[in-house]
Amino acid sequence: FPGDEVADEQIKQTCIDVFTGYVGISPFESNNGDFRYWFPSQTGWEAGDLRWACALVTDDTRTGSIAGANS
Repeated sequence: FPGDEVADEQIKQTCIDVFTGYVGISPFESNNGDFRYWFPSQTGWEAGDLRWACALVTDDTRTGSIAGANS
């Protein structure tokens, strides 16, 4: 386990890069919703859970993709 701070920074940067490439703008400049990401705890990591996730969370009802929404 690389540690919470290192894991947080690495996963956050990966999610930012993916979001920016997909939407066309940084998640911190976007008004498409709240940017979130998750990664395993040290216990989970040591048990073999290396999954992480990125998400855009909104309160409104959306249909369709946000791909290129801000290109």
